[in-house]
Amino acid sequence: MEKKLVTKEVYISSDGIEFTNEDECRKHESIFSNIKYFKISHTPDLNETGLYTHKTYVAVYSANGCHREVAIDWATRTFSYLCSGVQGIGFMPSFNVSDSNKKEWVECEPTKWGGMNLANKAIFLSPIEVHYMGENIDYMDYIGLKNSIYEK
Repeated sequence: MEKKLVTKEVYISSDGIEFTNEDECRKHESIFSNIKYFKISHTPDLNETGLYTHKTYVAVYSANGCHREVAIDWATRTFSYLCSGVQGIGFMPSFNVSDSNKKEWVECEPTKWGGMNLANKAIFLSPIEVHYMGENIDYMDYIGLKNSIYEK
């Protein structure tokens, strides 16, 4: 048996992830700084309250700063902007977008509604793959946009 003390230099990104390579750490921080988090409340109770019964937590990577706009566009295409109002009277927004954070996105807590836990989901909207964020939905393709900064 051999015993030895090993010392190594690591680079720790602002979100606490350790890297052995400085360039990899810088690349990670560049990507991480361009991700913003949102909570999209949707699926309103149309019987009585009009309150939203589900949430989709959305992480958006955007190199040009259009994070909220991407989240709103995705929600509009997914849920439509307007739906019938409570008990069929008038109409109302079918979703609401608010700021969130990585902790909420990771935990993706269920909505407590009428004594039940209704499942929510977390998604990652990004034209590039980011291995530690899971599977991405390429919003450039989804929306049908072209932008040279995302060309592969």
